Amino acid sequence: MIRFLLFLAMTIQVSQAQRIIAAGNTTSPLVPVDTRVRLSCTTDKQWFFCLWHSPSADIQCAIQYDEPTSVCKENPRIQLIGGSKHCDIILQVQPSDHGRWMCLVNDMEKFDARKSFVNLNVGVESLVQVTIEGADVEEGVLNAVEGDSIQIRCSAEAGYPAPSLTWYGPQRADQHNSLQVYQSSHVNSPGSHTVSTMQIIRYVPILEDTNKTISC
Repeated sequence: MIRFLLFLAMTIQVSQAQRIIAAGNTTSPLVPVDTRVRLSCTTDKQWFFCLWHSPSADIQCAIQYDEPTSVCKENPRIQLIGGSKHCDIILQVQPSDHGRWMCLVNDMEKFDARKSFVNLNVGVESLVQVTIEGADVEEGVLNAVEGDSIQIRCSAEAGYPAPSLTWYGPQRADQHNSLQVYQSSHVNSPGSHTVSTMQIIRYVPILEDTNKTISC
């Protein structure tokens, strides 16, 4: 019987700083879920009408005489604010906010319409799951018999950007990797921009692996 430590984990690294993003920006910033974001739409002239259209087709709009006044508000978690030459929205980012936002403004003089766009990439942390076939695990310790074939499945469900998995296992004297990936998949989540990643490895323990670590 071989006993060695088993540690399986995955992390996603995304910036948690508050963001201000200008419409018309050609980049697509990555923003984690629950981050407070301000999308800003600026004009050369004072605007009369302003409308924001979300990827989920929610609409926020306002008119401006002496000061901006909201006239349509379909999503209570989105706040529209403005000044004479800017029309912004503030929101706490959720997965449904991923995609292209549109800002439309009409100026006060000729009522000409202008559209600006911003692409918002919403970072979502994956749900990590591990299953093992062919051996018993007790409190993070894998009990195995030398020469047995053990399957370890590591999955990262519904994450964005697409999760990637890396395995680390006991080093062998012949320099061969003790862990062999024989099945993997990347699947787009239905109705969402997230991706699920899965890998199954085959591991055959030897006596020298005792008290060694496997990580995903």
